[in-house]
Amino acid sequence: MNSNVGNLFNLMSIDVKNVVDVIPFLHLFWSVPFQILGTFLFMWNILDGPSSLAGVAVMVLLIPFNSIMSNLIRKLHAGQMKNKDKRMKLMTEVLNGIKSIKMYAWEDFFKKNLKDIRNKEIEDLKKSAYLQSISSSVCPCSLVVVI
Repeated sequence: MNSNVGNLFNLMSIDVKNVVDVIPFLHLFWSVPFQILGTFLFMWNILDGPSSLAGVAVMVLLIPFNSIMSNLIRKLHAGQMKNKDKRMKLMTEVLNGIKSIKMYAWEDFFKKNLKDIRNKEIEDLKKSAYLQSISSSVCPCSLVVVI
């Protein structure tokens, strides 16, 4: 096995987080089709027929937007994980070789490397948060547009 401690730690913490994040949404796999069908039928009755298809068209047009946003967020998350792995590996090296680092006065070099990696990680987190907020604000607004 060619994994280091930092990589294993990240995998374990992210796997646990993913399981915790997905549990509240598991029921959506079976309930969303019923919700869409029910909403469409209510709109058909309230709007007197074919005019409800405009709401369905808006929902269909939002599918590519959500797909693009989730792909961008996934790519940023993958980059963040790579940077986190680099940072954990460097921290492990620093902690294992702390005597040599102190003896040769390499603290500034390693501190700069850690800061650079962490800054890249923070940039990915910021971009991901911006995209997540856009996606989170478009979904509730789309309900108003559909109705």
